[in-house]
Amino acid sequence: MKASGAVGVAVLGVVWLSVLEHTRLATFVELSAGLLLVGTAAGLGILSYGIGDFLHAMWSTRVIFVKVPGHEFSRRDMTVLRGAIAQLYTAAAFTFIVGAILMLSQITKPSEIGMGLAMALLGPLYALILAEVLVRPALRNIDRALTERSTHDMPLLESAEEAWTRVV
Repeated sequence: MKASGAVGVAVLGVVWLSVLEHTRLATFVELSAGLLLVGTAAGLGILSYGIGDFLHAMWSTRVIFVKVPGHEFSRRDMTVLRGAIAQLYTAAAFTFIVGAILMLSQITKPSEIGMGLAMALLGPLYALILAEVLVRPALRNIDRALTERSTHDMPLLESAEEAWTRVV
């Protein structure tokens, strides 16, 4: 695991534990919200970029945790991951709306609005965590790897005298 990935996991763990200090872990886990969010975002990604490009870009997010050579990435991966961030937030809005509908459908029975409320609030939280803790750092690392690859492949600059003799 790279140092930046370890630091990110450690910071997330500290924040997560501080939130959970006085609450149960089950309070922050809503499987239906997570499945709806991930399914919607993945469906949007596959429809937008095709299954091959989408899966390759999702596989490239491993760059957060392990050292991956720059030749395994392409600018298309960056385009797909930028789109994935927007699609996660779109799926978060969809999850919120579905949760609000579930909550309002049970408004006459206040004891049963919990699932809808949990979906409405936790879906956007999951999207925020996925987009900002997984996808955006992967995007930065891929950009860095592609930049290093392109500068490594460029020929060294020649001296001004060599350039002038070539022109003349």
